[in-house]
Amino acid sequence: MSDNSDLTARRIVVTRPENQSASLIEALRQRGAVPIRFPVIRIEPLPDVPGLEEALCKLRSYNWAIFTSVNGVKIFWEWLGRLNMSHHTLLELDVAAIGPAMADELRALGVSPVFVLNPLNLPGAPVVSCIGPITAEAAAQAGYLTEVVAETYNVEGLLKALVQFFGKRETA
Repeated sequence: MSDNSDLTARRIVVTRPENQSASLIEALRQRGAVPIRFPVIRIEPLPDVPGLEEALCKLRSYNWAIFTSVNGVKIFWEWLGRLNMSHHTLLELDVAAIGPAMADELRALGVSPVFVLNPLNLPGAPVVSCIGPITAEAAAQAGYLTEVVAETYNVEGLLKALVQFFGKRETA
């Protein structure tokens, strides 16, 4: 029986985008896992989003701005730049972040969220591990059953969830 503080010899498929998987792959290796890089998504801004420019120009008329992904924040900032708008407009709104990584990203850009949704632990049957409930929902919609959902929506949270899951399996 292996020590539950590591992931020795566990083969773990990493589906994160190619340019965002390095830290997770390295952390898995440090815990003894055999990561398999298998990027299934690529994050890129859409070239034309009907209504987006108009919505961004009316940003001051909104009460809330809710950010659900670090990638979304980066693309949002790019759009602000394209429109020669300042992120300072966000300071006039209530800003929410889904998960601590999102909140950290916003703070690094000078925006402090007034609300950070605490991660949820969505249970599921063994098959797939997800970094958060949104990813778990996408997996469910694709027909996969989720075995692990991180309680904290970041790489460390996912690693902790994997270690806990395999530790419980080893002692069961």
